[in-house]
Amino acid sequence: AGVGPVSVRVDCGDSGVGRKLMEAVAQWAADRKAVSLRLTQMASNLKSFSLYASLGYEAKVQVAMMQGYANAGVPGITVRLANTEDSDACARLHHRVTGERRDVQIAK
Repeated sequence: AGVGPVSVRVDCGDSGVGRKLMEAVAQWAADRKAVSLRLTQMASNLKSFSLYASLGYEAKVQVAMMQGYANAGVPGITVRLANTEDSDACARLHHRVTGERRDVQIAK
């Protein structure tokens, strides 16, 4: 199951709210028999990083958020929006590249 984004108000920092929230998320996932929980963490936020580590989460991969501008495209390449018929192929590609299964999320 994927988690997030999750935030705690700044004035609630160090109150245990984040821990309680993540414990509730873990229980919610367990109740639904989720095999694992996955979340994205900004490396610059050491407080939440150490919270997740103390709850048993392990850093698995690095993710870079990149932003750019749309351009006129690449000659000879056509890009279209994905549709429901693409779900299986996208799920297989994701599994081949990452070793993880996200079939349900991709299908949504």
